Amino acid sequence: MPRQAPELSRSAARTGFAARLDSDEGAAVAEVLCSETGKPLRQARAEVRLAAARVRQACGLLQQLPLLLATADCAASSAGPAAGPAGGTAGHPSRRRQRTEFVAWEPVGVIGSITAWNFPVVLACDVAVPALCLGNAVLAKPSEHAALTGLALQELWRHAGLPQGLYTALVGGAATGQALVQAPEVGAVFFTGSRAAGRAVAAAAAGAAVAAGGDGAGPGSGREVPVPAHLELGGKDAVYVHSDVAAADSKAVVVEVAAAAGSTGDADLRSVAHAVADAAFANSGQVCCAPKVVYVAGPQAAADAFARLAAARVARLRAGDPALPSTKLGPLTLGRAAAAGLRTLVQEAVAGGAKDWVAEQVADPSAATAAAASWVSAEAESGGAFLAPAVLTGVQPGMRVLEEETFGPVLCVVAVSGPEEAAARMSRSRYGLTAACYSRDEAVARLLLRAADVGTVF
Repeated sequence: MPRQAPELSRSAARTGFAARLDSDEGAAVAEVLCSETGKPLRQARAEVRLAAARVRQACGLLQQLPLLLATADCAASSAGPAAGPAGGTAGHPSRRRQRTEFVAWEPVGVIGSITAWNFPVVLACDVAVPALCLGNAVLAKPSEHAALTGLALQELWRHAGLPQGLYTALVGGAATGQALVQAPEVGAVFFTGSRAAGRAVAAAAAGAAVAAGGDGAGPGSGREVPVPAHLELGGKDAVYVHSDVAAADSKAVVVEVAAAAGSTGDADLRSVAHAVADAAFANSGQVCCAPKVVYVAGPQAAADAFARLAAARVARLRAGDPALPSTKLGPLTLGRAAAAGLRTLVQEAVAGGAKDWVAEQVADPSAATAAAASWVSAEAESGGAFLAPAVLTGVQPGMRVLEEETFGPVLCVVAVSGPEEAAARMSRSRYGLTAACYSRDEAVARLLLRAADVGTVF
């Protein structure tokens, strides 16, 4: 790779690529994303804008990447500086010298990037920008459900002035991904996707080898180790609602809320429930870190009050053509099979005693809205790609809708005794990507932080 490649990549990312994401070219990428995945156009445009902001942020952080590790007094030996601090007169003050130690950040060479379809622009940029700016090339395999978006990003990098060959999009399915991971040129892999696919990537990476030392480069030169793989796999994210919070920030991206029946005013509870609903049903619930379970401290009445208000918000979300500005709920990207699977989980839960608050509101003529009618119609006319949103209470441990990953517009609301029970329930999930806590009491937040076995606690 040319020695000037990192500088050229930094310039392309900082001055060219981010600007193009914010231009008409970025708007065109959003339209491709909308038509390809069914993400509502307004949300697709928001993703492209977010990607541009993250590109600029990454470029700024990379400029601050420390080179100097430490400066320390080190004892010089009688044999001279080359002998290092282990010489025979190391302890004598007159023999001491100052040594400056540096960390040299070396590029891996080629980074493999396999990204999911739900945020194909942001996820691709999150890997590509640091990799390119540190002197690597990138082989990017977008999901086959967002392949056109991936190719559009490749074209955007070319227009930004990135040297040819430093960013290449590979289109294909599982076989393409496996070939990418096992390619001898690839020195590290980043993957975002399902748990099952992540296991396959990990197995392929473990079976591949990358040189770790020696005089040459590539397999057979020096010591070989498995290809490093960074995996982010699915999510069944939970929000804990403590009883001591009288208000919540309704603008939070990952919503952190608190309310229990009788402990807050109804207006506060309404704003909190609406904020959770907005986060949980964005992109039709197809967001890895979106709330899927809300644990409300207090009796069942507290959970019911929360669910009723959240369902009222959801019933106003209009479904339909993702390209229309009024559309809030689009079809599921994976189509009829995904919708049918989630529909079955909801039906099983209701048959087992759970209550769907959204369905109940729609069944009530006085509560039904035109927006609710829109997604009921969309579900009926789409051949199954749309899924009616659901807010469930009365779900019990062991129900699949509570235990399995539900990558769609389904939210479970569960009453718990307090943060200890919420943390224990979160820790039992196989999909603990993130969790959220909102409380005036810092001790409650710290308790959840320590006790919940999840990747990130907000």
